[in-house]
Amino acid sequence: MRKEQDVGAYEQVGVAMTCRSYQEYVDMFSLTDEILSMGPILDVGAGASSFTAEACQ
Repeated sequence: MRKEQDVGAYEQVGVAMTCRSYQEYVDMFSLTDEILSMGPILDVGAGASSFTAEACQ
């Protein structure tokens, strides 16, 4: 096994995928059922998050 000091820094290649859960977005933006039912929701990030799928439910 290699020691940590032998391993170089991680070089990012391509696109890094990150995601948050529906509940994390609700908490982060203080979303309520009332706010979410006001109209369409624009998923600007449209990343790996399940927010859009869960919000549509």
